[in-house]
Amino acid sequence: MKIVIVETDVKVDKSFVTSLRKLIQWYGEENIILDTGDWKKCLKFHGYDHGYDIEEGEKIVLIQDNVVIHDNAKVVFDAMIPTKGSIDEFVHKEDDVNGPEVNEVIRKTNEKNKPIADAITENNYAYLCCANNWWDDEPDSPFVTSYVAFNHGDTTELDVGDVLEHIGDSSRMFYKEHFKGIIWPVKTGSIVEIDNDHGKEDQWKRVARKAFPDDFNPRDSFTTSLDYSLEMHKPFFSLEEGLHQHVAMVFFHDFSIVDGMPL
Repeated sequence: MKIVIVETDVKVDKSFVTSLRKLIQWYGEENIILDTGDWKKCLKFHGYDHGYDIEEGEKIVLIQDNVVIHDNAKVVFDAMIPTKGSIDEFVHKEDDVNGPEVNEVIRKTNEKNKPIADAITENNYAYLCCANNWWDDEPDSPFVTSYVAFNHGDTTELDVGDVLEHIGDSSRMFYKEHFKGIIWPVKTGSIVEIDNDHGKEDQWKRVARKAFPDDFNPRDSFTTSLDYSLEMHKPFFSLEEGLHQHVAMVFFHDFSIVDGMPL
């Protein structure tokens, strides 16, 4: 895996250095790519003309530098992305060892997923891994692009070459308009963007917490199931404990909003 640091104009060294050290500890300095420019210049990593030794199919992560990374973020970075054209995540095989009841569930699930599986096969769709915009009630895009991951060579249509001045200023809108494939979301609630001091409790309860317990990815370990359950049901943020244990990455638009906040 290669991790490309996308430059922003709101990076703060205090938070970035700590996050960068985590990435180097997890993946090695040789797999962290720095000084590549802003999101437009990093679009070249969707193609092949980027000047780095990256294998075909190797996972690439584009991550903005205005980030606070927690220890449980490694689960997000390590998550698998299906290869282009694969329908393995949408079609499951029936097996006699499952028993008739389980096979019936598999059959119904496959029928439900058939339209998307057929579209993937027909169009050879690729996968783009992003965070869903769970905290915004009226988003201009259902996903955000502060964290973008893909398999090298699967999304070459997003490499626009030298016509960077014609693609607008919003990475979110660029991907929304130009990517034709499957958005493969990270675990809901793992990533949050904080661009104001508005509360997110209602959205957390309504959207993110619905994915628990299956997707619960806490930073700490808990010795009892009761402690585990209590942690799941804590609020998104409290002054005493900071952000919920499940949150793995925080992207800020103004560091003064999060400076001193127990993240």
